[in-house]
Amino acid sequence: MSLALVQVSVPVFQEIRDHLLAHKPPYRNMHLREACQRDGERDLRYLHAMHAPQLASDVEGMISGRGIFLRYRMSMAGRMRIHLHVLAHRSTPQADARIYRRFLPEIAKRIQEERALPVHHPRRTPGQFYLLRHIPGMRESHQNCIDAVTAGVLDQAFVSQLHAWNLRLLRP
Repeated sequence: MSLALVQVSVPVFQEIRDHLLAHKPPYRNMHLREACQRDGERDLRYLHAMHAPQLASDVEGMISGRGIFLRYRMSMAGRMRIHLHVLAHRSTPQADARIYRRFLPEIAKRIQEERALPVHHPRRTPGQFYLLRHIPGMRESHQNCIDAVTAGVLDQAFVSQLHAWNLRLLRP
């Protein structure tokens, strides 16, 4: 299954875009993280970053992990439809199926978590990569970005957008 096949309704798109603009407005972003168990250790499956450009009615996003890179744009196509354009794609069929299945439920869950009080602060595992909202965002020349790309954990195109999207890559 491809991400381009995900059906996004107008109300769901509006909820996502409104949340990106209203929750911590200076940032206009949201990030998600999916972990897995590899060799008995907790490991990063992928990071998912979303951003709402201020002057457009689109939502842009990227998903990156080991062997995974997807870049997409959701936009209104008239008043009744949403187009999900996949701009870049590199992943396995298994990863595609998982992302397809979990795409909207993960976003909806994250929106609900961010609306809930008190704010949930995850326990961070040393040596793992995490995203954090931050102005200014992190430049791709930062050592964390270099390490993530060199280790094959994240794609270069993903880390090159962190600065523009007001995100930092953490590695506790």
